[in-house]
Amino acid sequence: MTTNSRGTFEARGFHGEYEITVTKGRRSRTVRATVGKEERTLRIEL
Repeated sequence: MTTNSRGTFEARGFHGEYEITVTKGRRSRTVRATVGKEERTLRIEL
């Protein structure tokens, strides 16, 4: 996915475990996230 002009994006996922990688240029960061029943916001900063 690509971010918008504010550097954010929205996505929906099924319940479960995810490994999310964010990359900009040569910088990269990977985080693990769990999606449950409640709505959740995940913030990843580089």
